[in-house]
Amino acid sequence: MVTELALWDDSYSMEQTATGSQYCLVELSAANQVDVCDGAGDIAIGILQNTPGAGQAAQVRKLGRSKLIAGAGAITVGNRIGTDASGHGVAKTANGDWCIGIAETASSASGTIIDVSMTGCFYYAT
Repeated sequence: MVTELALWDDSYSMEQTATGSQYCLVELSAANQVDVCDGAGDIAIGILQNTPGAGQAAQVRKLGRSKLIAGAGAITVGNRIGTDASGHGVAKTANGDWCIGIAETASSASGTIIDVSMTGCFYYAT
């Protein structure tokens, strides 16, 4: 069961309409503006908690626990999580990967909702 806990949510302006992007990872796109991550190497700053239109307020969870849509590939409990090219969460294991948190539930299928303990953005180093 996914239990959410907001320790730090922030508000930004959404660059593009985010319909269907709730619980996806977002990146900064301009001053006080975010967009859904669109590259596997993007530096995610948090997880989108709502579905704003372009120019509307985006609620971004930066610290705490959140739901997150899983991308392709297996995720096990304890994996470090970062973004794929669709803003979905994937396990990050390579030196130099950017991560946003730790998986608290597992996934074996794209589109599954997982629980993530958000630790803030960090750089994975082996």
